[in-house]
Amino acid sequence: MQERQSFVTSLAALAGGGFVSRLFLIATELIVARSYGAEAFGAYSTALVFSTIFGFAITFGMDTYLLREISQKNEEASRILGDVYLAKFTLGIVVYGIMILTAVWLKYPSEVFQLITIFGIYVVLLSFQETIAAIFQSHQKMMPIAIFRLFQAIGIFALAFSVNQLGHSTYLIALGYLAVSLFITMLWYRRSRRLLVAKLRGFRLLLTLKHCYIFGLSGVLFILNYNFDTIMLSIMRTQEEVGYYSAAYKFVDILFKVPAIVSFAILPRLFAQYVTNKDRMFQTYETVFRYLVIAGALVTALLLSHALPIINFVYGEGYHEAVQVLQILSWSLLFTFMMAPTSDQLVSANQQKYNLIGWVIAVLANISANWFLIPHYGIIGAAWATFMSQLILYALLSYFLRRYVHQAHVLRQIPKPFFCLFLAYMTTLMIDDLVPAAVAVIITIATFLVGLFMTRAITITELRSFIPARR
Repeated sequence: MQERQSFVTSLAALAGGGFVSRLFLIATELIVARSYGAEAFGAYSTALVFSTIFGFAITFGMDTYLLREISQKNEEASRILGDVYLAKFTLGIVVYGIMILTAVWLKYPSEVFQLITIFGIYVVLLSFQETIAAIFQSHQKMMPIAIFRLFQAIGIFALAFSVNQLGHSTYLIALGYLAVSLFITMLWYRRSRRLLVAKLRGFRLLLTLKHCYIFGLSGVLFILNYNFDTIMLSIMRTQEEVGYYSAAYKFVDILFKVPAIVSFAILPRLFAQYVTNKDRMFQTYETVFRYLVIAGALVTALLLSHALPIINFVYGEGYHEAVQVLQILSWSLLFTFMMAPTSDQLVSANQQKYNLIGWVIAVLANISANWFLIPHYGIIGAAWATFMSQLILYALLSYFLRRYVHQAHVLRQIPKPFFCLFLAYMTTLMIDDLVPAAVAVIITIATFLVGLFMTRAITITELRSFIPARR
């Protein structure tokens, strides 16, 4: 009970800071989308996504490796941290150069290329921030992570708002990303030295990469799976279509923070439990999976039922093409909620090679599907390709978990939330034209919750266990 409440407290800190931070970043992107138009927003999104893909090549799984070593009380943690800092500095220079050369080779327009030069440095700084976050994460200190990320998002939004009001270009907005992230990185680094001080022991790039290459390849494939569709759209279709697709994808991006935050909070516990109590680790996974399936089903029901009013409210009536894309992507989001804890369980059980195999197959399926569907169906085809890759990925990781780790009893947790999703969606279809959009959203949520209690997917007693007892 006490451990569960402690976890909920940590999760609440991360969720609160993470969601508010993401909302400010989404608001920054809305400034670009609404003020500069779909074409400019498409160029902006292309540059940011392109840079983000290369940013994961800088991280290359080193943060997960560092987190595991600190969580499992490795006495070499300070020296490992020094190795990671030096390796990231080296990779940052190399990858940034490759990024620029790749942008030249792809013959991106000058506006996109200029944005890439700025966002490229920005993602290098984000890579160092993730290393610092791993230090706090391993010590179960989630509040500083949430605070620093929140301040950064607010700073970026404030500068973007000011640039827009002064009538300047998106290039200056990108410079705002860079300036704020540099300042926050310096502050965050100083604070992290209270927990762990890096010790350098020479240039050990190859040895460091040897320890974490499986984590790294999985991370690169992760970012490819979620962003390669945007890159392929930018090459095969117009920047305007990229803008419509990115508009829908932003909702998936912010809602993906739910399983990402849960993973961030639970992973150090899983690493520690793998050493001390494996049965407890399996129990933790099954509990987290059940709650994430419920959350994913609710999110899918809302996006599927209310995609049109959501798009109109956020972007305006000029983004109608994004509605169907959002509805398709809502299904891929559901499988993402199911996949995240399954992937974490494989990694924590030291079976990351099977995690990597799953990602390789899913990314190949994603690229192949996009290559075939985008020329014929445009952004709708890209959305279906994303859904298919997520379905394949979850099926593979679930099989590997049951085959090589343990017989997790999680599949029986799926039917009840899916029934609640269907119930909420059908109810919304019947009353959608009869009530205002805001009331329809409330009815969707209420119907879903009624379904949960009716099927006993969750109980009142269980909810009370999360509430700290009064002293």
